[in-house]
Amino acid sequence: MTKWKITIIRNIFCIIAIITIIHHTLKYVQYYNQQRYKAHIAKKPFITHEPDKKLSKQIQNTQMRLKKIRTQIEKANPIDQELMAKLDTIQQNLDIIYKKHTNNSPALAFLGPLGTVYVILKENQLKTQICDIITDLNIVKNNIK
Repeated sequence: MTKWKITIIRNIFCIIAIITIIHHTLKYVQYYNQQRYKAHIAKKPFITHEPDKKLSKQIQNTQMRLKKIRTQIEKANPIDQELMAKLDTIQQNLDIIYKKHTNNSPALAFLGPLGTVYVILKENQLKTQICDIITDLNIVKNNIK
């Protein structure tokens, strides 16, 4: 074999050795970072704002009341179409409130305190909307003949 062929073979083996070392080093660094991340999460979990459970319960109770009132109206001999239309709009508003309440963006957690403030303000707004819906339901219930 000529000298330049031996040099090329030696360089190829060196390159393979370097690539193998880099590969194993990267795997070790990845494993190390995963272990550090797990240890960090175990010590200090991310702080996120959970939806208010009282508001969730209030939404569920309002949905149950709406169903009861709907059955009362449907049992009446002359079904009042105006009251049914009001119940449909109330149901749509209640569904919108439920979706807004349960679908918090995960990106808000990255905003930290600012994201938490936004969620709390949104919940306060939803509470006032629920109160309006309950008032409308009481009005509809009082108008049932």
